[in-house]
Amino acid sequence: MRRPTAQIALSDAVTRQYMEMLMTTGTCPYYSEFFREVYAEGMAIGLRTMLTARGFDVSEALASEIDECTDPTLLIAWITRAATAETLDEVFCDQVQ
Repeated sequence: MRRPTAQIALSDAVTRQYMEMLMTTGTCPYYSEFFREVYAEGMAIGLRTMLTARGFDVSEALASEIDECTDPTLLIAWITRAATAETLDEVFCDQVQ
């Protein structure tokens, strides 16, 4: 025997507006602290990988600083600079090394 299910009828406009709101949330208010930590960790790994692949000598102190960074905006800035930088100073020009 099939159980009855509750159904809510929403207009197409309301449904569309709700779905657009869910898909365009840019500030990530629904993401957990765990997600933000894992996201930053992944970006840090990517940055260290890029620096190593480009031939930079990443000290343990610098690797630790990268790993401890949880600011995605800063990590993205470092990754962007790392793609074309000639020196580590160019990558981390906004940080004390």
